[in-house]
Amino acid sequence: MPSRHGFGATGRAWHDERLGLEVRFTREALTSHTAAGRLTAIELEPRIVYALFDHVSDYIWVRPYVGSGLIFSHRTFTGTSDAAPNNGVGVRLFGGGELTFAGLTRFALSAEAGYRPSSTPFPGFVTDRVSLSVAGHWYVK
Repeated sequence: MPSRHGFGATGRAWHDERLGLEVRFTREALTSHTAAGRLTAIELEPRIVYALFDHVSDYIWVRPYVGSGLIFSHRTFTGTSDAAPNNGVGVRLFGGGELTFAGLTRFALSAEAGYRPSSTPFPGFVTDRVSLSVAGHWYVK
């Protein structure tokens, strides 16, 4: 989930033990205190993930990772005066970690922090530069 204003879905495939490919789709709907109307943003984000190391114990498996990806965005504004949609491309850097339990080897929990340069195509609406996400993953082999 990208923010409290939206939702998303992610698919990840590990190429080998360290390198993974991921695709993320998100949708956000924002309102502003200074501008009338609503901003809707849809983003598609192909990403590369690199696992730093694995720590395996009797009960848990911890895998920290870093990565980067492109953000393809489509933003539309609806309100008092409809503006033309805005399309853009950006970059996101991120890092986080996965936690898997020995009794549930196909399910993992993860937390991730990310950074992207801010882009504000519509006055009064500010997109977040820093993101934090918490997710559950179900692995399919």
